[in-house]
Amino acid sequence: MKFTPASIIGMGVFALLLTIWIGCDRDTRKFFEIQEGPAVRTLKVFAVQAEIEILFDPKQLDALQTRAVSGKYTAQKTLELMLGDTSLVYSIDPDTRAYAVFLPKEGMSTEHIPPGTGENVSCESIPRTHPN
Repeated sequence: MKFTPASIIGMGVFALLLTIWIGCDRDTRKFFEIQEGPAVRTLKVFAVQAEIEILFDPKQLDALQTRAVSGKYTAQKTLELMLGDTSLVYSIDPDTRAYAVFLPKEGMSTEHIPPGTGENVSCESIPRTHPN
C-alpha cells in the first residue's frame, strides 16, 4: 500500500487531534452526585465519580465537612464547590494529574498552590475503585 503526502498529513492531523482529545479527558464535564458530609468519605466518592487519583491525610480532614455537589462539572470545578466552606486547598500534579487535598500551612498563600506543597505525611491514596 502506497501512502500519498496528503494521506500522511491526514494521518498526522488525526493523531494530533486524538492526542489532544485524550489529554483533555480530565477536563471534560461529568455528572456528579455527591452528598455533603465528612471530607474523608466525600473525597473518596469524588475520586470514584471523577475517575481520578486523590491523596489526603485522613487525620487532617477528620472533623471537616464538605458541601454537596449535584450537576455536570469538570473534576476541578466539582472539587472547588465541595471545598468552598472549608479551609482545605488542593493541588493537581501536572504529570500524573493526581489531586492532593490538604490544610495549608500557616502563612501559606492559597492563591496558587503548586503541586507538592502538602506535607509529606502518610497520605491515603484512593485508586479508581468504588468506596465502601
